[in-house]
Amino acid sequence: MHELIANIPLFSGLDRINLAKIIPEMEKTSFAAGQIIFNQGDPGDSLFIIVDGFVNIFCTDNEGKAQELACLGTGECFGEISLLTGQPRTASVKAATGLTVYVLSQTGLYSLMKKHHSLSIYFNEVLAARLLATNAGLSGEKREENARDTLINGRYLTENITYRRRQPTSRFNNTRISIALAGAALCIISTFFFLSNGLSKPHIIFIELLLAATFCWGLNIFSFHVVSLSLPVLAVLLGVTATETAFSGFSNSSWYLLLGVFAISASISKTGLLFRLALLLLRKFPPNYFGQTLAFALTGLILTPVIPSNNCRAALASPLARSLSQALNLKNYSPGSAGMAMSCLLGFGQMSFLFLNGSSSNLLVLGLLPAEVSSKITWGYWLKAALPMGALFFFLSYLLIILLYRPQEKLRLNPAVIEAQIKILGQITMQEKISLMTVIITILAFLTQPWHHINTAWIAMLGFLILSGCAILDEKSVRSDIDWSYLIAFGSLTGLGSIMSSIGLTAVIANSVAPYLHFTGNKVLILLSIILVFYLIRFALPAAPAQIITMIMFMPLASVTGINPFIIGLIVILCSNPWFLPHQSTVYQNVINGTEGKSFRHEQVLKLALAHFVITLVVIITQIPYWRGIGLLR
Repeated sequence: MHELIANIPLFSGLDRINLAKIIPEMEKTSFAAGQIIFNQGDPGDSLFIIVDGFVNIFCTDNEGKAQELACLGTGECFGEISLLTGQPRTASVKAATGLTVYVLSQTGLYSLMKKHHSLSIYFNEVLAARLLATNAGLSGEKREENARDTLINGRYLTENITYRRRQPTSRFNNTRISIALAGAALCIISTFFFLSNGLSKPHIIFIELLLAATFCWGLNIFSFHVVSLSLPVLAVLLGVTATETAFSGFSNSSWYLLLGVFAISASISKTGLLFRLALLLLRKFPPNYFGQTLAFALTGLILTPVIPSNNCRAALASPLARSLSQALNLKNYSPGSAGMAMSCLLGFGQMSFLFLNGSSSNLLVLGLLPAEVSSKITWGYWLKAALPMGALFFFLSYLLIILLYRPQEKLRLNPAVIEAQIKILGQITMQEKISLMTVIITILAFLTQPWHHINTAWIAMLGFLILSGCAILDEKSVRSDIDWSYLIAFGSLTGLGSIMSSIGLTAVIANSVAPYLHFTGNKVLILLSIILVFYLIRFALPAAPAQIITMIMFMPLASVTGINPFIIGLIVILCSNPWFLPHQSTVYQNVINGTEGKSFRHEQVLKLALAHFVITLVVIITQIPYWRGIGLLR
C-alpha cells in the first residue's frame, strides 16, 4: 500500500509525514467488471486510487453519445478534481475489469486539511495546476481569465476548509456586561470589607487585581495572556511592589526551563519523531481491542516526558485512535470506539502530573511555589513524589475504561495500516536522530541532577542550543513553533508569589486563617477541601487561571497545616482537566476534534468523568502515608 500511495502523482509533493497521515483516511473497496463507479454529473465526493485492474473514463455529449476519454490502470487515480472543488463529476467512470481501489473521501481529506495546514496549502496548489491543465484547450484570453478564477477559487476553497469557524460573537453582550458590572460592584464592596479589617493599601490593591483578573478570565473579556501581563504591570503602576519583584518571573529558572522544553517539543513535532515513536509503540502490542487500548494509554504515558503539552499529545494521538477504531471495525459511538478514545485521553492527556516536564502547567505550578520549596524539586524528586499516585491513577482509570466500554464481540486488528504508515516514514532521518539523542540526553541529565547539580533549566536550554546549532530549529521555527504568548503569560504569573511575599500578604493570610483551622491535624479533610474548591473553580475558569487562584488561596496555609506547597501543586495538576461539561477541558476537546466527533458522544463518557473525580479523591487519600514518609507532610 505504501509504495502505491507514494507513487501517485497527486501526492508526489507531500513529505513523508503528511503522506503517512493520509493513509488511515483511505478505505479499500472493489468493483465488478462493467460496474459504473460514478456517472457524469454525480456529486464529487471521493478520490479513487487503482490498486488492481482498469477503468474506462467517458463523457456524454448533448446528443447522448458516449465518448471514451481515457483508460487508466494500476497506480493511477481519478476523481481528484471533483474531490478538491466539490463540483459535480465531469465524466463517467466504469470498471473495465475486476477492480480494486483505495478511496479517499472528501470528508477525510477536509478533516486532514483542517488539522494540517501544510496539506491545505499543498492541495490548493494541486487544484490550481490541475484546473489550469484541464483548461489548456481554451483560447489564450479565456484560459488566462479561467486561470485567475481557478487560483482565486482555490484559495477560497482552502480558506473555507482550513478556517471555517462560527462567526465570532461580541465579547461584550448584555449578559457579560451585567456580570462584569456585578463583578465591579463586588470589588468595591470587598474593598470596604478589607479596609474595615485593617489590611494595608498594597494588600487590598493586590487582592482586588486578582479578583478583577478572575472575572476577566471567567468571562473571557480579554485574552488569558493580556490579563496575565496586566497583573504585574498594574501592580507596579499602583505602587504595590517594585518592578524587579513584579517581573521576577522572567528571571525565574522555570521560565528558561519552559523555553527549553518548548524548543525540544517543537523539534520533535517538526521532524515527525513523535509520530514515528507512537506508531512503533502501538505495533508492539497485541492486535486486539485490549492490546490496542492498553497500547494507547501506555504510549501516551511513555511519551509524556518527551513533549510537554498534553493538548499537543492528544491532538497527535486522537486521529490514530480513530483510525484504529475503524481498523477494528468498531462502529461510530459504539462502546469500543468510546473506550479507544478514552484510552487516548488517559495516556496522552491526563498523565502530565507524573513528570516535571509533562506539561507547561507543571512548570507554571513550579514557578508559583516559594523559592525555598521549588529549589529542592528536581526532575527525579518530582517523579518520586508523583509515581505511586500516578501508578494507582493509571491502573484505576484504565480498569474503569475497560469495564465501562468493553465491546461485546471479539475484535482483531489488521496491522497493515500502521505498517504502511511506518514504511511511508522510511528510515529514521538524521534530524530525527539528533532530536531523539537530545531528548535522551536531556532526560538522563534531569535524572542525574543530584550528582552533577546543574539546574534543569540550563539542561533544557542546552538542548535548545544543540537543536538550533544543528539547524533543526531555524529562525522561522523558533518564531512560529514556540508559544511565546504563553511564555510571556508564564513570566507574568510566576512573579505573583514573589509579590505576595514581598508585601507580607502570605503571612497575613496564614495568621488570619490559622485560628479557624481546628481540624489542622486532619490532613485528609484539608486535601479534600483543596480538591473540591479547585473543581468548583474549574466550572468558572480555564485550567491555568484556576491553578493560579487555587495555589494563591492555599499556599499561605502550608506553614500552619504542615502540608508542603508542592503537594497542593500536584493536586491542582491532577485535577486540571475534568470534562463534566464538554468545554471544560481543551485536552478533551482535542480528542473530540481528532476523532472527528464520531468516536463517542459526551453523554457516553460523562459517567467516566464522574468516576474520574472519585478516582482522584481515592488516589489523593491513599497517598497521604507515602507523602508523610518522604517528608512532604508533617
